[in-house]
Amino acid sequence: MVVYIDSVFFLNLLANYLLLISTVRLCGLPPQRGRLLAAATLGAAYAVAVFVLPIDGFLWKIFVACIMVYTAFGDRRSFFRSLFLFLGLSCAFAGCVLALGILSDNTQLLTRGVFFADISWRILLIASMAAYLVLNVVFRGSARHDIAKELLAATITRGGRTVSLTVLRDTGNTLTDPLTGRAVLVVWQDALAPLWSAHTFETFKVCRNKTAAETLEHLHAAGESGFRLLPYRSVGVSAGLLLVMQSDLVEISGRKYQNVPVALSPTPVSDGGGYSGLWGGEHEKEETSDGRMAARR
Repeated sequence: MVVYIDSVFFLNLLANYLLLISTVRLCGLPPQRGRLLAAATLGAAYAVAVFVLPIDGFLWKIFVACIMVYTAFGDRRSFFRSLFLFLGLSCAFAGCVLALGILSDNTQLLTRGVFFADISWRILLIASMAAYLVLNVVFRGSARHDIAKELLAATITRGGRTVSLTVLRDTGNTLTDPLTGRAVLVVWQDALAPLWSAHTFETFKVCRNKTAAETLEHLHAAGESGFRLLPYRSVGVSAGLLLVMQSDLVEISGRKYQNVPVALSPTPVSDGGGYSGLWGGEHEKEETSDGRMAARR
């Protein structure tokens, strides 16, 4: 059977990009499309190289997957979580394509460990939809939040930089700024990386295992402003300090908020539900059953 290298490359490029986008969504990370495209290109190049170089084998696949995830997401504490999720999604997607390819009576070829199928774009689209449905069944927490409309699209702007992410409407989050009385948006620190300058990013990297107070000292010593500490108390008796930055603008579900304090959580706020922030403040207004407008919290 004749294998067209360009078809192998572009088919794998598309599949890898879709898988990486799905991994980003389920991890609740901000999509950095340039990095995702670069990682997808690396995966596609490996698929082509398998046909001409002796680099077949399980360990090679794991190595390339690690390089792809590192390229897509960078140096994050959740590297292994992202890696295992990416590998799981890859298996699910490949299974859907293989099953639909067999059912449609298309020719399949396993060449040195790489699956190649002469399938149409229609079959690929159906496979993608089927894989998406599988993910919604497996990750029921994320699906439940979507159905309840608890997941909100948000953008945070600070110093001319903007990051887009997904936040969870958390009515149990009553954290407020004692200075202004305003609701505080709690976001996983790593998800805010696009907002930092190179100098600020290096400071956070050095302070990764330090307390909020120690990190604030390093930021002030480095001349970084706009950060302060905020006391918090969680369920039970747990209490402590969170590092807080002052944003210029926060937009949540189309509604804009000026100067919202954003608390930096050192650990992910999601357990795989596809969000990276918690928002307990006021949201858009909605019409009640008697025709009046009521604020939704």
